[in-house]
Amino acid sequence: MQVTLLTTDEVADLIELHENAGRLVVIQDSANEVIYNLEDGDASEKVLINTACGSYLIEA
Repeated sequence: MQVTLLTTDEVADLIELHENAGRLVVIQDSANEVIYNLEDGDASEKVLINTACGSYLIEA
């Protein structure tokens, strides 16, 4: 498992890329955080956690 701290621009790019490809799934959306499942079509799983304190990409 790999955890990466992302900048605001990196988060925007990831969301836009996956949204345009139809591979963005919002798992949870609350006042404090948004959690996305990023589907790339391979066996790996990627989760983007976007909070007010920071954004993290978790790859398994």
